[in-house]
Amino acid sequence: MVIPSRFSIGYIRSGKLELISRRLLESHPTLEIMRTIAKIFVLCLVALATDAKKVRLSDLAKPASLGEFPYQVAIHLNGNFHCGGALISKTHVLTAAHCVKPMTENPYTLAQGVVVEVGLVRLGSGQSHSVARAAYPGDYSDSPFESLFIPNDIGVLTLQTPVTESANVKVIALPSAGTVVPPGTKVVISGFGSSQPRGPISPILKKDTFKVISKEECNQYYQSKLSRTITSSHICAKSGPGYGTCQGDSGGPLVYNNQVVGVVSGGDGECSTGSPDVYTDVASYLDFIKEQMDAPVSSSSGQGQQVLPPAGNPFQPQLPGEWVIPGYPGFPIYDPYNPYQPQIIYQ
Repeated sequence: MVIPSRFSIGYIRSGKLELISRRLLESHPTLEIMRTIAKIFVLCLVALATDAKKVRLSDLAKPASLGEFPYQVAIHLNGNFHCGGALISKTHVLTAAHCVKPMTENPYTLAQGVVVEVGLVRLGSGQSHSVARAAYPGDYSDSPFESLFIPNDIGVLTLQTPVTESANVKVIALPSAGTVVPPGTKVVISGFGSSQPRGPISPILKKDTFKVISKEECNQYYQSKLSRTITSSHICAKSGPGYGTCQGDSGGPLVYNNQVVGVVSGGDGECSTGSPDVYTDVASYLDFIKEQMDAPVSSSSGQGQQVLPPAGNPFQPQLPGEWVIPGYPGFPIYDPYNPYQPQIIYQ
């Protein structure tokens, strides 16, 4: 194509470019508009590139593949996703006490409102199982006046029927007594948690790898941040800014060496600042866990547990000397003292 001579600027040396540009604009006013549009277009491209970078950062929590975490379960309460958990036998799920407690506040919640989904990477795509029994330690505390960081935040669910193991459904091992996960150890988390504080949960199971930090470092942070004490029954792990567990990650597994060494308990509620996340140390509660796994479904002994009530009895005792009054089931309170389970958060 032949270009008119006044537009033939390909030969022009840089010193004459400004003069020619000015003459072109004088003879063709529409070029000024075109140049403005071009500037806006370039700015938009820069903005899009910046946003794309943010999106890539947000995607560092990789989606899990089907069968990659066959022990991962999703716990639903009253038709809504509630918490994560780990399959520790064909009939038992390990999760957090603050996930279990709302199930025990109404005698019919377990019978009608709790469903455990197994063999999934997308919510609603797995096999569903009803829950026959829920238990958590009697000395678990979610009091806002508690000086410790959510002490004894662990729970066990007993399924009404055993799961059928397959490539997508498998039991994960418990750690041995006395197992210690030292600082610097890489651990794997997985879950359906939100990508922002109080945001919507992820419909897809996600995963990431964090590093365990010392209890001293973790305790220093939470003493200054929330005046809460980290104990020997906690594990703390973190990564860089833009990462963290969040609401919806509660109860999920922290895994090392193919063992569930921790249960997601909580954090500072900010989710993605790179601050430490706190996990319940499973090895510290092996006696409690094994006691629940050995207990018959009809057993009502022990603290902090609920057994399905007989039909027609709306006032089944929940604990010795305590009566349950039917009412609206409780839900975990997601505040700085009562956080969550595993996904990965980014800003």
